Amino acid sequence: MGSSAFLRNTVLNGLFLSMDVSSLLKDWQELKQEARTELADLLRAKAEEQERELAALTQLYEELQKLLQEKSLRSSSSKEAKATLTQPPAQQGEAGPRAAGEAEAG
Repeated sequence: MGSSAFLRNTVLNGLFLSMDVSSLLKDWQELKQEARTELADLLRAKAEEQERELAALTQLYEELQKLLQEKSLRSSSSKEAKATLTQPPAQQGEAGPRAAGEAEAG
C-alpha cells in the first residue's frame, strides 16, 4: 500500500472516528436530558401528591379549630349559666342561707 493510500485511510478513519464521537456525545446529552426530564416529572408528581395531602390536612385542621371554638363557646356559655344558677339566693336578693343564719342566731 502506498503512502498516499495510507494517509487517505488514516484521514478517513479519523473523520469517521470524530463522527462517531460526535454522535456518541449527542446521544449521551439526549439521554442525560431525558433522565433530567424523567426526574423532573417524578418530582412534579411527588410535589402534586404532597400538595393534595397538605390541602387535606389543612382542611382537617380548620375543621378541628372550628369544633374547638364551638366547644369553647359552649363550655363558657354553660359555665356562665352554671355560675348564675349556683349563686346563693341572698346575692340574688332573695332570702337564703344568710337569712336562715340570722334566724338561727336570733
